[in-house]
Amino acid sequence: MIKHHPLKQRLKSGVDLISHLMLQYGLDMNRLRGHYEEDISKIMGGKWVPADLSEQGALDFSKPDPGQNFMRDLKSRVQLRIKQLRADLRGGPGNRAR
Repeated sequence: MIKHHPLKQRLKSGVDLISHLMLQYGLDMNRLRGHYEEDISKIMGGKWVPADLSEQGALDFSKPDPGQNFMRDLKSRVQLRIKQLRADLRGGPGNRAR
């Protein structure tokens, strides 16, 4: 599978957006998942749920994904950005005028 890596500015914009949304909606890091973690699904109880390809009725909706190394880096960047945003909200160290 070809690995696609976003441009640096797109990555920064994505990290900012993800971080703001996670803070706004109170989401924790285990909710941040890559396509490779979610693209195999099946219908259960009228809803699509994650599945393993070995399960009956499972379908693979895979699309190009930067992969596990990218997700580790992304999560690290998001955690750092959330920490910065929380400090900004508290007016603590690292508070930057925008």
